[in-house]
Amino acid sequence: MLNGLAKVLVKKPKTVLLLYTLLTLIVGYQATNLYMVSDLSVYLPEDQPAIKLMKIIDREWNIGPILLIYVEAENVLDIDVLKDMDTVTRQVDPYRHDEGR
Repeated sequence: MLNGLAKVLVKKPKTVLLLYTLLTLIVGYQATNLYMVSDLSVYLPEDQPAIKLMKIIDREWNIGPILLIYVEAENVLDIDVLKDMDTVTRQVDPYRHDEGR
């Protein structure tokens, strides 16, 4: 079977190239229909404290989409950890005081 496939590949390179190009175009066109859920909280358990808190915050203040930075450290109030969090925040939202405009 592989010998037959190899013979076709060698004898008809333009046909093979055309078929692979068409296949790539079809798959590429269908890739526009892909959707990715970017809210990773949907994958966390509902009883997780962070998820419970996020739901309370959303219900109480109705702030809409938010960014949660999960930090694993002995002390999240450590100056180095706070600096790292500030660095991430500045990279994600360089215009912090623009009120969403």
